[in-house]
Order: sequence, then C-alpha cells, then structure tokens
Amino acid sequence: MLKNMRAQIEQLKSEKSRMIKRMNDVREMTERNQREIQNLRRKKKAAQERMNRLERTSEMQKIMLEKRRKKVLQTNEKLKSVMALLKRTTTPKLIAKAFRDHSAPNNCEDGKEPRRSSDDLSPIYDEVFASERINSTCEIGNELRGYAQALDDKIEIITSEIACINAEIHSLQSSIAADQEENYIKTDKAEKKLPFILPEVASHEALYDYVFR
Repeated sequence: MLKNMRAQIEQLKSEKSRMIKRMNDVREMTERNQREIQNLRRKKKAAQERMNRLERTSEMQKIMLEKRRKKVLQTNEKLKSVMALLKRTTTPKLIAKAFRDHSAPNNCEDGKEPRRSSDDLSPIYDEVFASERINSTCEIGNELRGYAQALDDKIEIITSEIACINAEIHSLQSSIAADQEENYIKTDKAEKKLPFILPEVASHEALYDYVFR
C-alpha cells in the first residue's frame, strides 16, 4: 500500500511540474500577445496620424491647384485681349506705305525740294510708334504664352502629387484594416486559451482540472 501511495505521490509531483510549466507557457504567451497588441495599437495610431497629415496636404494641394487654374484662366483672358489688340493695330505694311508716300520726289518750280514741317512728319512718327507698339505687344504675348505653359506644367505636377498622396492614403487605410483584423484574431485566440484566471492559491484538484480538462 505504501508503494502505491509513493507511486501516486510521484505521479502527482510529475503532473504538478507539467502543470506549472504549462501555466508558465500560457502566461508568457499572454504577455507576448499583449505586447504585440500594444505594438499594433501604436502602429495604428502612427498610421492614422500620418494619414491625417496626408489628407491635409492633399487638401492644400487641391486648393493650390484651384488657384493656379484660376490664374491660368486669367492669363488666357489677358492673352486673348492682347491678340485682339494686335488685330486692331496698324500693320507694318501700312507703315511701309506711309514711308514710301512721304519719300516720293516733289520738286518745286525752282527745282528745290521743299522742307517738311513737323506736321508733315507727324504721320510717319505715328506709324513708327504704332510699329513699336506692335513689337512690344508681340513680346508681351509671347511672354504670356510661356507663362501659361509653365502654369500648365505646374498644374500637371501638382495633379500627379495629389494622385500619389491619395494612393498612399489608400495604402495606409488598407494597412490599418489589416492590423485591426490581426489584432482581433490574436485577441480572440488569447481569450479562448484563457477563459478564466486561476487564483494565486489554487487546490490541486482545480489545477489538475485546468491543465488536463
């Protein structure tokens, strides 16, 4: 009988050792899961903050893009006004004709060419000034075209940046959703493995039921 009791005691000691080892393993696994959950929460918070920053940047880019579009429209209106002014301005052919008319020979009775007064030269000056105005207006028109093209290029760049930002926001949203799903799965597994918490002082029967149930 003593031999059987000793064998039972040894068996209980062995079972107790296995039970303690399993409890320690479960505790370590729970702590590890808790650390992973906290890490996932920190990642989620950082990703959310980054996504908010990207959304603010995207809104600012959209506002800037709208301003540049309005500026392009204003520039195009100015360009149309300049081109309309060019069409209304005297052409260089009329200037050349005026020069030919004033330079034609007109001798007096004594064979001498009469002196031209400032009033006679006034039409020529007007035509010269008109020609200079045409050249100046053409230069302004070219500058406006170049400026409009530069604005179009800038708008295209900003549009590409907004597309990249939107893609990054979508990626962050997908990452946050995946982290939440992983967090839910790990928490669910931990809850299934630990349906209740053992007290610090538990009977051998309770420990045995917990480990070998």
